[in-house]
Amino acid sequence: MKAVRLVLIAVISISMIAAGIFTVTQISSDKPDSSPSAVNSSDSTIPSDLPLAVESEDVQTGAPVAEDDSLKEDTEDTVKIILGDVNLTDKASFSSQPVTWGPGVNFNEDNQPAACVSLQEKYGDKGAVFLSGDNRIYLTFDLGYESGYTNDILDVLGEKNVKATFFVTGSYAKNQEEIVKRIIAEGHTVGNHSNTHPDMTAISEEDAASEITEVHNIVKEKYGYETYLFRFPAGTFSEKTLAVAAENGHHSVFWSFAYNDWDNANQPDAAEALQKTTDRLHPGAVYLLHPMKTNSIILADLIAAAQKAGYETGVM
Repeated sequence: MKAVRLVLIAVISISMIAAGIFTVTQISSDKPDSSPSAVNSSDSTIPSDLPLAVESEDVQTGAPVAEDDSLKEDTEDTVKIILGDVNLTDKASFSSQPVTWGPGVNFNEDNQPAACVSLQEKYGDKGAVFLSGDNRIYLTFDLGYESGYTNDILDVLGEKNVKATFFVTGSYAKNQEEIVKRIIAEGHTVGNHSNTHPDMTAISEEDAASEITEVHNIVKEKYGYETYLFRFPAGTFSEKTLAVAAENGHHSVFWSFAYNDWDNANQPDAAEALQKTTDRLHPGAVYLLHPMKTNSIILADLIAAAQKAGYETGVM
């Protein structure tokens, strides 16, 4: 029997007036975008070393199963190294202006996009992740609709013993029950990609919060799983919307690599796509991919190339 492993990270919710605590869990977008996110909230810092509560239950029966200590250790490492502390002090000064960004075409000596290095330094303490702080690469997939290739992607990940993060929209979480169950049962992370995929900077803070909590609640009610990673639709964010995500228990995961892979009717050539994805390997890379035909073809070779180059694959 396959088990759903729930990872609940207790964090301080600054939006609650007393000492409110929210739980966080695990990370996608329909088109690669270029807009990081960062935010803070009044006089509070969310530490990265808060205790984790790990609970597991059987998918079919709901009966408790043995706690997976290795999962807990992996999650603790993720929170400390990748997600880090979230500082929401002085939220009143945060800008509501959309941040214009993209990985760009300039790279440092480690092949990391210079723009993402700067963005991580500027917005990392606001809960934004453009690059991780380790030598791993992170595979993330945005699930706005089912293309017919997600199971193929999962097959490859299983064969390679690699975990990934899948960001789901509200409609995907509601309508693709078997796939979401499989993602969870096979130990991948489910992330939050908003309920209706809006421009989060073009709606009110209340509506932005609802976009996040709606998906969180759908996933919790249908699968007994709580999301703690959020991907902004098209990557469009502001400092204020970063704060909204953090106040609602989510780090904001962007990317340091993306390419034009999202159009199911106009898929890139597999050989060219593999060249492009392997050329851009770098420490701490966060890959934004979509579960489309080309990626289902090249994924095994991309993982093999990364491993050959000395990279481990991590999961958030």
